Amino acid sequence: MTRTRVLPFVLALFAVGCAEPGDADDVPEGYVRYAPDPITVQPGESGQWVQYVANPFDADMDVVDIIGHQGPGGHHAVLYSSPTVQEIGYTREFSQLDQVVDRFLGGLGGEGAEEIALPEGAAFRVPAGQALYLNVHYFNAGTSPIDAWSQLDVKLAPASDDQIAVGMFSNVTLGFNAEAGVITEATTGCTVDRDINLVMFANHMHEYGQSAQTTILVPGAEDDAAQMLKDDPDWNYEWATNPNFERHEVAEPVLIPAGTRIETTCVWNNTTSDNLMFPDEMCLFLSFHIDGTGDVNCVDGEFRTGAE
Repeated sequence: MTRTRVLPFVLALFAVGCAEPGDADDVPEGYVRYAPDPITVQPGESGQWVQYVANPFDADMDVVDIIGHQGPGGHHAVLYSSPTVQEIGYTREFSQLDQVVDRFLGGLGGEGAEEIALPEGAAFRVPAGQALYLNVHYFNAGTSPIDAWSQLDVKLAPASDDQIAVGMFSNVTLGFNAEAGVITEATTGCTVDRDINLVMFANHMHEYGQSAQTTILVPGAEDDAAQMLKDDPDWNYEWATNPNFERHEVAEPVLIPAGTRIETTCVWNNTTSDNLMFPDEMCLFLSFHIDGTGDVNCVDGEFRTGAE
């Protein structure tokens, strides 16, 4: 059975990490360790970076498992494959546009999130010719600079016909503003242009979330009524790092037919004195599909499809 820890870039703001990276001798048998150079993060600084860790493979590969660790200040470390190839060690600031063509492969989130497995028979696949990089997010809440680090131990195997390659489908808004001292609501959505078969999905918010729900309006639905896909009427902050995924077997996915309108509505109760915006707070529907179309993202109403 293939199992992969699947916590993406949209996880909790603070993390508790290991003080020192592991030794090369403790890499599990059959795994490869990807441990890019540490990044110096200044006091009060929060940022995301891309760090290339592997050259392209000659053939498609399946991600069998990922084990990871981060040092203090670590929020998440996520493995991606990309058709844009750079030298190993190349580091730059992360751009939201990276999500349009690059493929999510799993990783870890803050605060020691529990393992979350894909349904049996599903796997993340690295296309031949694509390089690997880590998307890392660090936040320094202290008063002195820190050297933030991440390491992922990754087990790969040649792509197998026994496994179905999954992609990520997300519905997210980056443009909301959860105002200080009040309750704020935001809704975002897209009309999908193809059938999408979901095997695992969850809503996602952070600490000041109050509720989240995702609905679908299927073409020709009786009474033109929206159907509830995922409802979290009482948001639990634990779900920021351990999403309450709903799972479905590969043989019985949830079909989102072409032409369906999908909408996610989030409500925040911001009890701070500052307005909260992305990425300090988030409003996201995160899911995984088995349609072979790579990652598909609806960002502020614009429907985008990742490259094969």
